[in-house]
Amino acid sequence: MTNEFEREKLLAPLTWLIYGMWLIIVVVILVMFFIRGFSLTIFPQTLEYMIIVLLLTGASNIINSLFFLKRHQLPTSTLRILLTLNVLLVQFFLTIAVSITGGIESVAVHLFHFITFFTITAFSARAVVLFALGSDLWLLLLYTLEHLHILPHFPRYTEATLGVYGNAEATVLNAIATVLWITAVAVFGAFIGAMIRRREEQIFSERHRIDSIIHDLPDGIILLDPSNRLLFMNPAAEAIVGVRTQDVLQHSFDPHENPEPALQRLHTLLFTPAQQKYTELHVSALPSFEYVLGEKNRERSFEVTPLPVQDLYGEFIGKMIIIHDITREKLVDKLKSEFISVAAHQLRTPLTAIKWALQMVRDGDLGKLNESQYEMLEKGFVSNQRMINLVNDLLDASRIEEGRFRYEFKKIALDDFLRKIVQEFDHALKESNLQLVLDIPPVKLPSIYADESKLRMVFQNLIDNAIRYTKSGGMIRIQLNYDAKENFLTCAIQDTGVGVPQSQQRYIFSKFFRAENVVRLQTEGSGLGLFIAKNVLEEHRGSISFTSEEGKGTTFFIRLPSYAQFQEFQGIR
Repeated sequence: MTNEFEREKLLAPLTWLIYGMWLIIVVVILVMFFIRGFSLTIFPQTLEYMIIVLLLTGASNIINSLFFLKRHQLPTSTLRILLTLNVLLVQFFLTIAVSITGGIESVAVHLFHFITFFTITAFSARAVVLFALGSDLWLLLLYTLEHLHILPHFPRYTEATLGVYGNAEATVLNAIATVLWITAVAVFGAFIGAMIRRREEQIFSERHRIDSIIHDLPDGIILLDPSNRLLFMNPAAEAIVGVRTQDVLQHSFDPHENPEPALQRLHTLLFTPAQQKYTELHVSALPSFEYVLGEKNRERSFEVTPLPVQDLYGEFIGKMIIIHDITREKLVDKLKSEFISVAAHQLRTPLTAIKWALQMVRDGDLGKLNESQYEMLEKGFVSNQRMINLVNDLLDASRIEEGRFRYEFKKIALDDFLRKIVQEFDHALKESNLQLVLDIPPVKLPSIYADESKLRMVFQNLIDNAIRYTKSGGMIRIQLNYDAKENFLTCAIQDTGVGVPQSQQRYIFSKFFRAENVVRLQTEGSGLGLFIAKNVLEEHRGSISFTSEEGKGTTFFIRLPSYAQFQEFQGIR
C-alpha cells in the first residue's frame, strides 16, 4: 500500500475529529444559552463548570488545529501519533460529556461509537478493539467514582425517581450493558475494517502489478479523461513524444487548437483520426493510423490506436492511446517484398522460355506426338502457366507497394466491358456446370474513367474466384447499377459458393491470405488477387466491400465513380 494512501487514511479521520470538535463546541455554547430552563434539561450544571470544560476542549483543539495546518510537512508516523492522541483526548471529553449529561443515566454513551467509526479506517483490528476497551475503562471509572460519591452526579432527570442513580443493581447492569454494547460494536467494526483492509491490499497489489506492466511496456500508453485532460503517460510514450509526464499532467488539450511546438507531436498522436486497417503489419484490426518519426533513412514508424475507456457500467470515462513501434515489422516487410520482387523477376525469364519450348513441342513443331505424349506436355504447359500467373501476381503486388504500378486511364463503357469479360468465362462455366446471370439495366449508363487492363484484372479475379469456389449446379449473378445521387456505378458479384468464415473476414484483403475452408477445397492460389483488386479500385477512386456467410456464398460490391465524378475528384473541369 502506498505511503500517500496511508496518509489519506490518517488525515481523513483527523480532519473529521478536529472539525467535529469545533462543531460540538459551538453547539454546546448555543445549547447553554437557549435550552436552559427545560423540565428535561440537558445541562443543569453551573455555568462556571461548563466554561472550564469548553476552555479545555477549545485549547486542546487549537493545538490540534495548529498541527493540522502543517499536516503536509508531517511524516506519516507523526500523523499516526497525532491521531492516536486525538482519539484518547476525544475519549476523555466524551467521558466528561457523559458525566455532565447524567452519568450512568446519560444517552451520550452512544457517542463512543464514533470512536470505532473513526478508527476502523486508519488502525488495525486490534487497535480498534483496544480503543473500545479504553472507552469501556473510562466509563467504568466514571460510573464507579460517581457511585462512590467521589465525583459529583449530575442527574439527567429533574425527578430522582426517573433515573437509576443510587440503585446499585441497576447501575451495575446498565454499566455492563453499556460496556458490552460498545465492545460488540467495536469488534464488529474491527471485523469490517479488517475485511476492507484485505480488499485494499488486494487492490493495491493488483494495481502495483498493472502499473509495473504498463511502466515496462515497450508500447507507449497515454490516458485522457473525457475532457481531453492528460491523466497518465508511461516512459515509452514519453520517449516517443519527447515530453515528460510531469510537464503535461492534467493539461487539457483542444483538438482544434494550434499547440506550441514542444507539444505538436503529442497533439498529433492524440487527435489524428484513426482508420480501419487490414494489413499484416497492424497488431489488431482496430482502427488506427501510422505515425512516422525521424529523418529520412532513420525513420521510426508507429501504429497509433485510440481506444475508448469505459467503466463497469459501460459509461465513457476517457480515451487511451496505444503507440506500437512497427519499424522492424515494416523493415522485414520491405525486405520480404524486395526478395519476392527479385525472385519473381529471376523466375519469369526461365518460366517464359519453358512455356514457349513446351508450346512448340506440344503443337508438333518438333514432330508429331501421340496422345499420351500430348497429354503429358499439356499438363506441364498448364502448370507452367500457373507459375507464370503467380509470378505476375507477385510482381504486381510488389509494384503496388513500391508505387510503381502504372495506370493508363481512358473512358470505358462499363456495361460493354463486363459483357466481354463474361464471354471469356463461357468455357469455364460449362466445365464447372455453373450458371452466370449478367443483369445490366436497359438504359444507357455513364462511362467510367479507368485503366482497362487493370480493371480487367480485378473482374477476372473476382469471377474466377466465384467459379472456383462454387459447387457444380450453383449460380453466379453479376448486377450492374447506377447511383445517380452520388454519380457512382455499382457492381455486385454474387455466388453460392463456400463463403468466408466470420472469424477470418477481416483479413480477406490482406496479402497472401486465403480462408481455411478455401485452402481445404482448393490448394492452388496465391492469396494476392483481392489485395491487388482493392488497391487497383482505390487508385480508381472506387472501393470494394463484401458480405459472406460460410456455406451459403459471398457477394462482392464494387463502386466506381463515373467519368464526370472522377474528373471532379481530380479537380479537372
